[in-house]
Amino acid sequence: MDNTDLVTVICIAFNHEEWIEETLESVRSQDYYAKELIIVDNGSTDKTAEKNKKLGQ
Repeated sequence: MDNTDLVTVICIAFNHEEWIEETLESVRSQDYYAKELIIVDNGSTDKTAEKNKKLGQ
């Protein structure tokens, strides 16, 4: 795979407050440079959305 190829990771979350930080950090720590992460919050009622916003800053 050429390093200029973009890899997209889609993470669908629903009330994953306990695991979302570890999951997203795992994607972030991959050594492949050309990547994007799309997070779809499926209407969580816990703090999943807040943690996503915090990690995105």
